[in-house]
Amino acid sequence: MKQLNQYWNSFSFIGLVFATLFFALSVSPSLLPRPWFFQGVLSGIAIAVGYSLGVACQWLYHFLELPSPTNERTQRILKMIVSLGVAIFFVHCLRQMTYWQNSIRQLMEMPLAETAYPWRTAAIALLSGAILIGATRLLIRVCAWLASWLNRLLPRRVSIVVSTLLVGFLLLLIGNGIIARVLLRAADSIFLHADELVDEGIEQPVYPIATGSNESLISWDSIGRQGKNFIADGPTREQISDFLGREAMRPIRVYAGMRS
Repeated sequence: MKQLNQYWNSFSFIGLVFATLFFALSVSPSLLPRPWFFQGVLSGIAIAVGYSLGVACQWLYHFLELPSPTNERTQRILKMIVSLGVAIFFVHCLRQMTYWQNSIRQLMEMPLAETAYPWRTAAIALLSGAILIGATRLLIRVCAWLASWLNRLLPRRVSIVVSTLLVGFLLLLIGNGIIARVLLRAADSIFLHADELVDEGIEQPVYPIATGSNESLISWDSIGRQGKNFIADGPTREQISDFLGREAMRPIRVYAGMRS
């Protein structure tokens, strides 16, 4: 535990390389387009995970007492080369962010964004990543302190396991009881506000038996954003008639959301 604590308290070049690569991969194309602030938070989590993995690999390498593959001069040269390569890859991914985001938007038939705000995303990612790494260091220090206290009563390895389990259990209780609840409330507030918006070109139905009309039992204001899009974007009577080659009935889309 003390050895791992020392690795976390010192700056890790391998951890920095892993963190940079994880950030670059986090901004690559995904299944859904993301706002720059949300992308920054996710990239910050990726930075923290990457740094942790790098530190763990470095600790495991020394724990296995493997010899250093090169001398100090060669190590400095390799670090310079790796740093240059990682920096170029990092800047390349930042420059590609807008293109990658628009490629997803184009596939989903969404309006293209002028910019994905790569430098804002990077700033938020660095801040959130640093906070998570600092919190991890604090947890390791707490585990080390608790293990040293338990070592008076228990064997050293047993005290390490018990202290890790106790801190992990306490963190789980705090995360489920406080952090998760606050994050869920914040997410609900954000999505409820977004759900009240109406996309351009979407109008309330006028046909009496259509969902959301003035005569409908489901009011137009109680229908969310995606529900309104579903109701208004359906095929018209003329389009269905042209497709079938004969006169069609007036189509009606029925929708009832949570607020309805």
